[in-house]
Amino acid sequence: MYYYFNTMYIYKINTSLTKEQSEKIFDELTPKEIRELNSYKLLAKDIEVDHKMISYIITDRSTIVRILLFLRRKNLKFFFEDVSEDILFGKTTFDGEFGEKIKIFIKNNLNIDNILDKISKFGINSLSKLDKEFLNIN
Repeated sequence: MYYYFNTMYIYKINTSLTKEQSEKIFDELTPKEIRELNSYKLLAKDIEVDHKMISYIITDRSTIVRILLFLRRKNLKFFFEDVSEDILFGKTTFDGEFGEKIKIFIKNNLNIDNILDKISKFGINSLSKLDKEFLNIN
């Protein structure tokens, strides 16, 4: 695992919740819980896959710990993982506004070691436009 120069990472949280169940839980949050979640100032994208909700969150390590503790207090079952390397390697991509935030994350975290590892694992043709731009600049 790489440790990046800044403190932001991308986490994936899988739940067993449907979109409707997720919305119901959100609707039942107390004002205090809403203030707590809003205080995190998260960059997040929720998607539904096979009728289950998955959240991608760009945040620092201390905030993800607080989010996970929040989910546990709500007795929600989930699995989480750091997918920062997958994002840097282009295994997962996003469109739209969240995709633009991902591009900023990549630009802030991309380094020559990431690119060389990507070439080693997936070949030279796996390089993205951002990888190539980075190589031209450096």
